[in-house]
Amino acid sequence: MTINYADSTIDHFDLYNFYYGCTINQEASVVGVPTSCVITGTGYADDQATKQVAKQSFTLRKCNRPL
Repeated sequence: MTINYADSTIDHFDLYNFYYGCTINQEASVVGVPTSCVITGTGYADDQATKQVAKQSFTLRKCNRPL
């Protein structure tokens, strides 16, 4: 996600929550197959992404429950 685009009036945002998931896409299927993965979020203090201020990773385990 970024706020660095032409005519942007936003100088920052606070990420409260979001939905995520990990799938393996298959040509023969419309729906991806659930899998485990590592998700990493990184925050930067500048538009060039050179001043890292935060980074956190977590492992999302495969879930076989229907949504």
